[in-house]
Amino acid sequence: MFNLILSILLFVFFPQKDLETGIKKYLSERLQGYSKWNYSILTNLNNLARKNLILEIDKERELQIKGNYGYIPIKEKGIIKSSSTFITVKLNLYKEVLCATRKISAGSELNPVDFELIEKEIST
Repeated sequence: MFNLILSILLFVFFPQKDLETGIKKYLSERLQGYSKWNYSILTNLNNLARKNLILEIDKERELQIKGNYGYIPIKEKGIIKSSSTFITVKLNLYKEVLCATRKISAGSELNPVDFELIEKEIST
C-alpha cells in the first residue's frame, strides 16, 4: 500500500522524470538492432505535464523513425477523455557497415581487402 501511494506521489510531483525513464527504456527495447544509439527529446515534456493528464507510452503502437527523428506514441489519459499523441526525439543511430578502403572504378576487380567494417551513423 505504501509503495502504491509513493508511486502515485512521485508521478504527480515528478511526471517528467518518470516519463524520461520510460522513454529511455522504450527506446532501448525498440533499437536493439543498432550497434549504438543516442537521443534527445525535442517535445517539451513540461507542456505535456501541465495538462494534468496521465501520460504513458503506448506500447501497442510502434515507434516511427523518419530520418533522424523518432516519434514515440503516447497515451494522454484524463478524467473525461483520453487521446493519443507522439513525443518527438532526435535520434543518432549507428550500425556496422562495409566501407571501401580505396576508390573503386567501374569494372575493376573487387577483393575483400578493399572493404572494412566501420561503425557509421545511418540516421542522417
